[in-house]
This record gives sequence, C-alpha cells and structure tokens, in this order.
Amino acid sequence: MIGGLLMVLGIVLMLIFAAVTFAVWTAPAAAVGGAGLAWGLRLGFPAVVALLVWATFLRKPKPAPTIEERRALVEPLSDADCFCCRSPLATVPDLHCPTCKVTIYRD
Repeated sequence: MIGGLLMVLGIVLMLIFAAVTFAVWTAPAAAVGGAGLAWGLRLGFPAVVALLVWATFLRKPKPAPTIEERRALVEPLSDADCFCCRSPLATVPDLHCPTCKVTIYRD
C-alpha cells in the first residue's frame, strides 16, 4: 500500500516539476530573474525530473528476506526462562512455569 502511494506521489511530483521546467524554458531569462538563475533552473529542474523518474520507475526494490534468513532471526525457546513472564522454569515433573502456570511440551 505504501509503495503504491509513493509511486503516485512520485508521478505527481514529476508532473509538477515537468510543468515548471517547461515554464522556465519558455519564459525569457529576464522574467525568471536573470540569465544565471534561468539557466540554473533550466538545468536543475530536468535533473530533478530525471531523479524522480529513476526513483519511481527504475530503482530496484530491496529484496524481501528469504524464509531461511527469517528463520535465522527467530530465537529458540529457552529451557531456563518462561517466554511469557520471564521467570525461571521448573523441570519437575514436566517443564513448566510455577508463576504463570504455562506447561512447555517438547517433542
């Protein structure tokens, strides 16, 4: 959802900067604020449009982690502490938590 909104935002910004670029190129330099500013805007706005085109359409998204990479991030269940309340586990008769009464079953 966020990716779609960012693409729409990129397209809207491209259209705005393209319109401003066209306006700067068609206006006389005196109306823009001088020759230096006019040429700066004439070269700067197309560069911004090119950057927006790249960021919106051409940039490759970061690949999603594989299932193996995601599984590597999962910490194994501890035999020492309860995963619910973090108190020490008791082992007699089965692995359980005396505080929150959770029983841990292992295969």
